Amino acid sequence: MNFKHLQIDSLNVSKINKLFKTKFLILIAYSFFLIMPVHATLYDDAEQYGVKSSIHKSTRTANGWYVYDSTPTGAVVNSVYDAIKQSHVIQFVGQVGSTANGYVIGDWTPTSPGSWNNTSELNVNWCSRYANYFTVFMRIYVTNPITFTNRNGNTVTTYQRYLTYRPVNTDHGINSTYPNYIYLGLGSDKSNDQWHSIQRNMLADLQKFEPGNTITSVTAFLVRGNGKVDDIELTAQSKQPAITLKKTSKTIFDPINYHTHPKAIPGAVLEYTITANNSSNGAADNNSIKVDDKIPTNMKLCVSSTSQCVAPNLSSTNNTSGLILTSIQYSNNNGATYTYNPVADTGGFDALVTNVKYIFNKRFLGSCGLDRSIELKMRMGVK
Repeated sequence: MNFKHLQIDSLNVSKINKLFKTKFLILIAYSFFLIMPVHATLYDDAEQYGVKSSIHKSTRTANGWYVYDSTPTGAVVNSVYDAIKQSHVIQFVGQVGSTANGYVIGDWTPTSPGSWNNTSELNVNWCSRYANYFTVFMRIYVTNPITFTNRNGNTVTTYQRYLTYRPVNTDHGINSTYPNYIYLGLGSDKSNDQWHSIQRNMLADLQKFEPGNTITSVTAFLVRGNGKVDDIELTAQSKQPAITLKKTSKTIFDPINYHTHPKAIPGAVLEYTITANNSSNGAADNNSIKVDDKIPTNMKLCVSSTSQCVAPNLSSTNNTSGLILTSIQYSNNNGATYTYNPVADTGGFDALVTNVKYIFNKRFLGSCGLDRSIELKMRMGVK
């Protein structure tokens, strides 16, 4: 079966139950793939292209980096092995704790020899790791020019804009002195010394402050600040997550053998684990993830922690997804509504529950080559 074109507004495990018609009475495992392929132009992943540690752009490769602001001296761009990602990444090393030095891949105008001059892919995606303040600039050209007087008293007319991304929580918009700079917030957590996957719709960012304007060319990616980046690309559509959903079960108890080689016989208790993993740099929409699992008709759900029962829960030791579990809801009418309040019997079960739904907030993080996964647990008894 091909699941590559399913929308991923939610992760519906009950769909898998229906497809496979599985009763889960023995140890089983299967995977469910939710993938939306998006064409991308990769500009650097530190593996494919070399970099030059020179301030002279004439010495770089066509797809390489150079230091465009070399004051103070000594700033370099390197391809280094990152132990966390276990791959090569681009590292910027300049004045410590400063954004004085600037680095660029691409070039200044659409016709410059090293320019990207990408006219159709207006979504930018990258991974970055910074422990201090930084700034990323996307140099774009637009349809409508602006005219302003700069600090030197000169009148300037330009089609160029700098979409200026910073690790702050607020979009500050158009710079009052240089209105070709538009300031946008990435979130203050982006400088917490962790790898982050970042996706931006540049056209939406531009039109938020210049309604009706359009982008005619994307020419370069510029950075200020000491840190690391990887997987810089442009796409025509938003980068999508690639979520693999896996469900396993194992018998942990039966009334004859207890915990020694238990069998899935009436009275047995099975533990189910649902693992969701995002292997793409694309993140899921904020507050969009819900996992809905249908209880097999020959099973009854544990709804309280009593005896062999443990209520549905989120594994506290296996959550690298960025998601936060906000609630668990129950249905007694095959998922038509989720307003049922379960009542546990003496063993901790409620045989009337037909579906259970896990609801999360926050985003399912993009991977950036790291493990981004979450584990859900539940136990059921064999009727």
